[in-house]
Amino acid sequence: METTGFESNRVIGTGTILDTARLRALIGYNCGISPMSIHAYIIGEHGDSELAVWSSAMIGGVPITNFCEDCPFEQKCNLQLEEIFEEVKNSAYKIIEKKGSDQLWYSFCYRCTCRSYNKKMKEEYSLHQY
Repeated sequence: METTGFESNRVIGTGTILDTARLRALIGYNCGISPMSIHAYIIGEHGDSELAVWSSAMIGGVPITNFCEDCPFEQKCNLQLEEIFEEVKNSAYKIIEKKGSDQLWYSFCYRCTCRSYNKKMKEEYSLHQY
């Protein structure tokens, strides 16, 4: 807001878009299913204080906590939800340690959000507003 001079109601942030995408990707990888079929969210402030909302997480319309019990795949993934969450939460630190920054991914998040808004694609993102 200091840089742009915009009022606070005109400023949005990436919120937890990136960590939500990481969460869905890791769940998908572990289950052998597309992240597009996974509806799970990270909420809160990015980093140490964020939370995974397991109570509303679903894979193909099935609550994630029930999915492994009735897993239709041969591999029987047996998701370790807390391990996946810890990997998501700590992933930015690992990227920064190796590359020095994870800013490229934030640019990608803004691009996706703006494209969705401009094209009226009605996609959902976990943004935040000041």
